[in-house]
Amino acid sequence: MTASRRDAGTSPTSSTATRTAPIRTTVDYTPSEHERLKQWTFTASAQLGREVPLAELLRVLGRLVLLDRDLAARVRAQLEADGGKLTGELDKNLDRLHTDTGHQ
Repeated sequence: MTASRRDAGTSPTSSTATRTAPIRTTVDYTPSEHERLKQWTFTASAQLGREVPLAELLRVLGRLVLLDRDLAARVRAQLEADGGKLTGELDKNLDRLHTDTGHQ
């Protein structure tokens, strides 16, 4: 950004055009997280009678966190606890749940 633009009071994110194209993001998962999420989408697919891709699940979860204050608070608490690291307290809970329900 040039000094004259910065001095004009515009922020680096200012734009006169509204973006309409989708924005792609990439998420890294541990192998066990990925396996569990794929299993969840497989089960949801069977229940709904149509394919449920992982990307669709993530889009719905993103919308829910924006709409549901309780869910948003739980997500913020988790981010505060471990910053959303690939391995953290949430993973231990998932491992315990996975073991308690008899899944291998």
